Amino acid sequence: MRKKRIPWPRWAKVARNLLLVLFLGVFIWDLLGKPLPREAALRRLERQYLIPETNRSIEVSRGYWSGSQRIDWNECAAMVSIQARKAPPYNYCYPIANVYRLTEGPDLLALPWSTLLPGNEVGMMDIYAVYAAIEPPEDSVTAELTLHGGKTFTASGQKEGDIYIFYVPSESNDGQAAYELKFYDADGELLDIVMSSDRNGAKP
Repeated sequence: MRKKRIPWPRWAKVARNLLLVLFLGVFIWDLLGKPLPREAALRRLERQYLIPETNRSIEVSRGYWSGSQRIDWNECAAMVSIQARKAPPYNYCYPIANVYRLTEGPDLLALPWSTLLPGNEVGMMDIYAVYAAIEPPEDSVTAELTLHGGKTFTASGQKEGDIYIFYVPSESNDGQAAYELKFYDADGELLDIVMSSDRNGAKP
């Protein structure tokens, strides 16, 4: 003789139905490409570009401009994102991101958003383009970036976590400029050099 199943209490049925509605709503929201919280939006981009989940990240300040650029990367791809805010009545934040395919060894990313930092004159501010060197040699302690555009400009890297950040004055920056990226150890010995002629940087 079959045992009679004990019915769920009313509160359990209500909780189950609410969870089902919430899950379905999130699924449809994501399917339609609607704005998501930053982490969820980045996971969506990973699925769209068919790249493994990124496992390292770092925030790069934009100086006196609000917000920061965030770099998420793994061995094969990197994403650079920034939080943007919609104007009222759609007052929510959502990430804008660029995706880059990485090559084996060090890669140079030209970050898409500039930074506002104190200038050479007191009370003045200058706009800087920002570059990031991903996957530098493990033993490197300094890095140097030279851009060959309308004029040659060299910048020393600031090590932040596992990467080097370079700030280049906007008047010295040329998106099409050739570059040389050098890494040195504690004794000043050259460990590696990356040139645009043989690598061309990370590609979106």
